[in-house]
Parts: sequence; structure tokens; C-alpha cells
Amino acid sequence: MLDLGCGDGIITQQILEVDGTVSATLLDGSEDMLNNARERLKKFENILYVRASFQDFLERDILKQSFDFAVSSLAIHHLETNEKRSLFERIHSHLKPGGGFLNIDVVLSPTDVLDRWYMSLWKEWIAERKSALGIEGDYYDDIIRRYKDNEDNKPDTLEDQLNALKATGFKDVDCFYKYGIFTMYGGRKELGHKQVE
Repeated sequence: MLDLGCGDGIITQQILEVDGTVSATLLDGSEDMLNNARERLKKFENILYVRASFQDFLERDILKQSFDFAVSSLAIHHLETNEKRSLFERIHSHLKPGGGFLNIDVVLSPTDVLDRWYMSLWKEWIAERKSALGIEGDYYDDIIRRYKDNEDNKPDTLEDQLNALKATGFKDVDCFYKYGIFTMYGGRKELGHKQVE
């Protein structure tokens, strides 16, 4: 499997807890994040850590292998629309025939009315978790404002991203889960497609 923008490795950990025989390649531009992932995954074997940004991955084909599965979580929304399309193409080229891609991320609301509703849902979700976890203080109180004001966040609509996956050649493209702006979507590479050797 390939974990793109792996952060601290939590997604890979969840997969390896189910099947510890999976070999994983984790890619992230931050050495600190990769170190956190190494610590989190130290009990597992067959793991390769690659320090590279999405831009590095797009500019140079740094991974010379194919994968059965690729995943990303809360990372791709930092890319511009054209970069997302290019990333989907690169992921597709690195999947084995029948291989799948899953992205867990935030998306842009298609209308202002929906955006207000989705932000309200998010605020309620934060409030529920904050009290349940006994969290005090204002760190979580302005998380939505900080998300919206952060110029590094460049989400596109879910529809645009599903269409980009289809245009790339992914099959069985769909949204598998959605709650407000939070979504899980992906597709698979058709059987019989060539892959990277």
C-alpha cells in the first residue's frame, strides 16, 4: 500500500492492525511527521519511509513500484485543482490493475447555503467532542475560522474531484461517506491497465 501525505502514520496503523502482513510505503514532505510515523509503526515490518512532498512526487517519479492500494488523509486539499488532477494521474499510474485509491479529506461546499449548514454541523461536532473529552480553553473554539483563513487549504468540490478521478481513468468512482465538508471517496484501476514496473 501507498500512504500519501502520511502524517503520523495513523491510517497505515489502522490498516496494519487489521493485516500486519501488508507492506507499506509512507510518503510525506515533513521529516518530523515521518519520525512520528516511525515511532507509531515501530512494531510493524515491511515499511518504507519516503521524504517527499506532493510536488516532488509530481515532478519526479520517485516511486519505482506499483501498489495494490493507495490512500491519503487530510492532505490533498492543500493542492491546487490542476495539481490534484496531476496527482490522481500519478496515483493511477502506480496502481496495479484492480488496485484502489481512497481519499479521506475535506471538500468545498458547492453553495453558500450548504457551506453555512456544513460549518454549523462541524461546530456542533466539535462542541460535542470537546465536552466529552473534557477539553477546556479556546483552541477548539476557532478551529473553523482558522481552517477557512488558512491559505494553504485549497479544497475543491466533491463533484469536481470525482470527475477528475473519472477523467484520469479510475472506475467505480464514488463517495463512500460524507458528513458536511468531510468525505471519503475514491475509485479503482481497471483490470488490464498497464502499471509502473
